[in-house]
Amino acid sequence: MKKLLILSAMAMSAGAIFADSLASEDFEEMTAGTGYSGSNIADLGDNWGTTSTETEATVTAYASGDNKNYLALSTQTASLDFYHDTLKTKASVAESAIYFDSYVQFTPTPLTWDEVGDTTKADMAEGDKIAVWLANIAESNDKAAATKLMITAGKDDNSGSLPKANYMATTVVEAGNWYRLTIAAKKGTFNGSNDVTVFDVYVDGTLVSAVESNTEDAAINKFYSCVASGDEKMTIKNVGFKGTGAVDDLVWTLDDPFAVAGAEFAIGTKQYTTFAKALAEAESGATIKMIANSGTDIVVTEGKNVTLDLNAYTLSAGIS
Repeated sequence: MKKLLILSAMAMSAGAIFADSLASEDFEEMTAGTGYSGSNIADLGDNWGTTSTETEATVTAYASGDNKNYLALSTQTASLDFYHDTLKTKASVAESAIYFDSYVQFTPTPLTWDEVGDTTKADMAEGDKIAVWLANIAESNDKAAATKLMITAGKDDNSGSLPKANYMATTVVEAGNWYRLTIAAKKGTFNGSNDVTVFDVYVDGTLVSAVESNTEDAAINKFYSCVASGDEKMTIKNVGFKGTGAVDDLVWTLDDPFAVAGAEFAIGTKQYTTFAKALAEAESGATIKMIANSGTDIVVTEGKNVTLDLNAYTLSAGIS
């Protein structure tokens, strides 16, 4: 199984690491060519662990660019785990969201269209909450071959339900390319009453966790995930990398990775301090959403067709 990333309850721009992060790793101070295996994974740092001696990871130099190194890995059927703290404790999302930000390079898993919904392909262990991976789906059942980003959300272990794999029909992800993968874990509700962890998944800053996918509730753009009982329901301990691929610029943080100080407007996840800056980057037909009260004058350039969503905030300025 060549799935790359999975968030487990068990438990920025390129090169930028949050100064106030819970944990971070950019591999820049490590020596390229240094290899780690199950017996010495702890040498990567106190935030690292693995479930097997099969795990192998190598600090690898970039051929070019500002960053020096990334981590190439192959875990076979095991996982390489990066914890949000050195004590490997559980963190609750009941009061505050927790974000995992990263750059990843996927190696795809071969599937057929019949296997897309096969829960065994998710390869999720008990307690795993969400997995993000890439599939090469062969031509079958009169459907053309395709490469799809997969998101697998865990279900309640007590109910007997198994994880379900959902593919992102409109998300273009290619093997061998680097992508910024951001996952927000928050408190949510399941069936309107049961508190659980819910997840937002972003690729290069675009929310993908409810695009052409079978979420529990597509209206709120979340993937739900429950575990068996007790405090496990809203806790996060580590991110686990399974299979083959590469990772870089890993960050656990309580701060929204997309937040901009003083921002009043946003297009998708990108925030702007003024309407003029948002408008300058807006494509025709875009929605510019207010994310704070604003006294900024709204001036729309002739020929620009955009929608302004007040989003329950107050605009105490003119529109022209």
